[in-house]
Amino acid sequence: MRWQAENHRMRHKRQLRIMKLQSQLELKRKERSHAQHAFKRARASIKQLEKERTGLVQARTLGHVEQAWQPAIVRNHHQQLLASTPIMSEARLQEVEMALRDNSLALRSSMKRLSASNGKLESLESELSSLYSRYLGRSQVHKCSGSRTNPD
Repeated sequence: MRWQAENHRMRHKRQLRIMKLQSQLELKRKERSHAQHAFKRARASIKQLEKERTGLVQARTLGHVEQAWQPAIVRNHHQQLLASTPIMSEARLQEVEMALRDNSLALRSSMKRLSASNGKLESLESELSSLYSRYLGRSQVHKCSGSRTNPD
């Protein structure tokens, strides 16, 4: 009777340890997902800001070029490009460059968070699989872990 109670207590402890690891694993997966979304947002924002910055720089240089003599076709093309640029101020250019710096910093920090969460996720997965194989046996590991591999 005492042996059965001890065995039951140990089995309960193992199950609790496995459930804690599963919970930590899910939290890390969510953290990784958030880091991936932040990475994608920062990368998209950087692309959009780079495009805007090149347009502003091009408009600034066209403003200087327009003061020199040009053939009518070239002048008309430059005027169209200037008209398509909504704001040609130095302040907006500085604003865009500051936003680029901020977003590149956010991109680097999200890359660090992503790599850290990937490392932690891998260690948790390996620890959980070792617990499964140690406590549940080889035949039950594939049932519990949701592994896509065949148990053969």
